[in-house]
Amino acid sequence: MRRLALSAVPLLLAACAAVAATPAPREVRLSDEALTIQLSDGTTCRLKNWQARPEGRFESCGGGIGYAIAVEAKPNPLRRVLEEVNGAVAGNLLAPMAQITLTDAAGRVHDFTSPAPLTDFDW
Repeated sequence: MRRLALSAVPLLLAACAAVAATPAPREVRLSDEALTIQLSDGTTCRLKNWQARPEGRFESCGGGIGYAIAVEAKPNPLRRVLEEVNGAVAGNLLAPMAQITLTDAAGRVHDFTSPAPLTDFDW
């Protein structure tokens, strides 16, 4: 019995290493032009023209990361005014308001918000 328990240890360690080796999304940026994902291993994945396909998969990045972008259909009135003024003066510099859901190769779900929420250090 002891031999059986000891032989299971390498298998458990290998399984943990495989899960830990899967890069996880750490940061997401959404603009009108592209969806950019920064992974824990330093890899950057970029999808241009995400509006044409708001759901899909990065096959060649991070072992295959699924993405779904749900754009806020009715932002608050102040945001709409800012978008109009900003668009008229300098082009659209505001990040789209959206929920971004990523599913990594291990099946873990990661939720992000665009624009990213402010932290204490952003001031």
